[in-house]
Amino acid sequence: MWLLRVAMAHRKILIVDWTSPAPITNFLLPNYIDWTANGLDKVGVDIHRANDLDDATFDAAVYEGRPDAVERLRNTKLFTIMTNQHFYINTMKDVPPVNYTTKLEAGSCHYHFLFKLNQTIVTRGEQHLMKLYGSTTPPYVAWHWRHFDADGREEQPVLLSHLGAALQCAESLGDGVGIDVRKQPVMLVTDFNVMRHLVLRGRLAQVVTPNITARHLDKPVVPVGVDPKVAAALDTFTDIFVDLYLLSRARCLLTSRSGFSKMALWMGGGGGKGPILTCHRDMIKCEEEIVWRRQQRRQLRRGRVARRALLQLQLQGAA
Repeated sequence: MWLLRVAMAHRKILIVDWTSPAPITNFLLPNYIDWTANGLDKVGVDIHRANDLDDATFDAAVYEGRPDAVERLRNTKLFTIMTNQHFYINTMKDVPPVNYTTKLEAGSCHYHFLFKLNQTIVTRGEQHLMKLYGSTTPPYVAWHWRHFDADGREEQPVLLSHLGAALQCAESLGDGVGIDVRKQPVMLVTDFNVMRHLVLRGRLAQVVTPNITARHLDKPVVPVGVDPKVAAALDTFTDIFVDLYLLSRARCLLTSRSGFSKMALWMGGGGGKGPILTCHRDMIKCEEEIVWRRQQRRQLRRGRVARRALLQLQLQGAA
C-alpha cells in the first residue's frame, strides 16, 4: 500500500508478486486494478530479472527527491523491491502526505482499491461465524491480542488486572453500539495459543474464539511446495487470513499495536466508510487507563483511612 502511493507519485505501474508461503492470490485478489504479473511475459517483461536501479538510488529518489535519482527512477522500466514500510509515513519527497487524523480511512481506501479476499477465506470465515454465533452476519465485538507467543516457546506472563481491564474495554465498546457482551460474547483472535485453547474449553466467560491455531506468516510449519504437505501448509496460512477476516467483520474492535490490527481495520473499513472505523480502541491504552484509575482509587481510600486514623489520634490526645 505504501508502494501504491510511491507508484502514483512517480507515475509507475505497481505489480505485486508474493510467492512464499504461497502465491498471494490464494489469499488476496485484485479488486479495482490488476496488480498481478499475468501476461507480462508476453510483452517481454520478466519481473524476476535483476534490477537496473540500485536501492540507494531508489531511496534518494523517494525520500530525498534528488533530481538525478528521480529521473533515473522514472526512466527505469522495472524495479523490484521487498519492503514492509508503513503505509502512512510522510517522510518522502513529492509523495502526497497522508493526513494522520484520517489515516485509517485513507488506508482502507488504498486497501480496497488494491485487494479483495479470496472467496475461500470468506467461506471459511462464515463457517466460523455460524458456529460461534449462529449467523453469518452477527454484530459482535472482536478483540485482537498480540502476545508474541504463536510458537509457544517464550510464554510471557499476563497480569490478571490487565486481562480484566481488556474485557472491560471490550464491554464498553459494545455498550456504545448496543451490543451486550453477556449475550453476544467477545471474539478473541490472538497469537497466544494457550489462551485460545482456554477459551475454546470455555474457561473464560463471555469470550469465544475460532478453532484456529495461530502461526506467524513468515515462519512456515512445513515446507511449502513439498508434496504431500502443500495442502496442509496452505491450509495453515489460509487460517491466518480467516482470523483477519473475522476481525474485520466485527462491529467494534479492541486493537493491539500491531499491523495485523491495522489490516483488519482497513479490511473492515469499506474503503473509508465502514462502521468499524468509528468503533475501535487501543487495548494497551485502555487497559492502562482502567488500571491507573483503580490504583488511584485505592490510593485515595488509603489516604482517607490514614487521615481518619490521624484525626482520631489527635482527638484522643486533646482529650
